[in-house]
Amino acid sequence: MMRYFSIRKKNAAVHFLQFVLPGGSLRVAALLLLAACAGLDSLAQRGRYEPGGYLGISAGASFPSEDLAMDNLFEGTAGLARTGFQLHFVFSYKIRDHFGIAAALTGSFLPLDDEAIRSGAEMIHQWQCSRIEAVSGTWMTGGLSAGPYAIFEIARKLYFDARILVGLVYHHCDPVVVTRDGTEETLRDELSGISAGYALAPGLKYMLNTRLYLMGDIIYSVSTPTFDNVTVPSISNKTEVRSIQPDLGQIATTMGIGFFLE
Repeated sequence: MMRYFSIRKKNAAVHFLQFVLPGGSLRVAALLLLAACAGLDSLAQRGRYEPGGYLGISAGASFPSEDLAMDNLFEGTAGLARTGFQLHFVFSYKIRDHFGIAAALTGSFLPLDDEAIRSGAEMIHQWQCSRIEAVSGTWMTGGLSAGPYAIFEIARKLYFDARILVGLVYHHCDPVVVTRDGTEETLRDELSGISAGYALAPGLKYMLNTRLYLMGDIIYSVSTPTFDNVTVPSISNKTEVRSIQPDLGQIATTMGIGFFLE
């Protein structure tokens, strides 16, 4: 009977993660993160000082992943993005022992890949013009999310923490535009929309004193918005208007500073 009950509990946990988290890679990462937190919890019982929470700000490079990194102009879900910048605000409150809740406000700015756009446009207009240039554009995202967090002292003044966040993300992409011998041509209209978003954010914090700390995070986020009536170009210079649902992922590495709370 006890064995049956234990199996049921394990199955329930797996089904919960499958419901909450999208994508196989994100589920695996979340499971590994939870396992690491469980192991650190037993080691942290003899820690000397446990902060009640923290408030921090960090910034760093943001690398596109999934469809956001795709550079094929003729693939409707291609994000055509290059490495950009991410700004991250985070607040946490410890509820019990090493665990609590966190909220984050995130903004990202990733430039469009001018070379990929220009190359695609040249394939469309072979021998039809002498010069094609891409007009610079940007992917912009802003998200507000919340979820559980855990923090553990792993060495003197050094803490490991992790957050699993779920929230809403706003996306905006400038239109994909090229100039043909000085004349502008729009290959894809601007995109904008709001969707659910998910993030895993493990990191380290080093205490400068009982209040101030330095922080470093790796933030993996993904969302899948739906954009309607999108014009998708083709090599034959014929366009197709349809809805697309790209997986827009980012991996950000950020550094910053913050304050521990009692």
